[in-house]
Amino acid sequence: MVRTGAERLAEDPGLAGAGQFGLVTNFTGVLGDLRPTTSAFLAAGLRLTALFGPEHGLNGTAQAGESEPATTDPETGLPVFDTYRRQGAGLEALIEESGVEALISTSRTSVRGSTPTSGPCTTAFRRL
Repeated sequence: MVRTGAERLAEDPGLAGAGQFGLVTNFTGVLGDLRPTTSAFLAAGLRLTALFGPEHGLNGTAQAGESEPATTDPETGLPVFDTYRRQGAGLEALIEESGVEALISTSRTSVRGSTPTSGPCTTAFRRL
């Protein structure tokens, strides 16, 4: 049986180490049993302090080329930061504003393979 990194992290949040984590995700971020990664990570004790939503937004309600406004996630109470169309210094400032010490991403691209979800965020985080 193949287990994803997200499933392993939900089973053993200690794999991530200590710190305040941000999760780059959207509505497709689920485990094999279809639990949202956000809920699974929090239930496991991982210290998520911010969520980052790409194109279409965290909940996937925005059309192509759009995003949802930054807000608070009603399920978790965590702040949501809109990363769509942000890059370079603007994205770095957004990540710094969030206060996270590390980013977790459960996906590199969408199923179509054309909508980057985490690449720009992880690149910006490395520069900070």
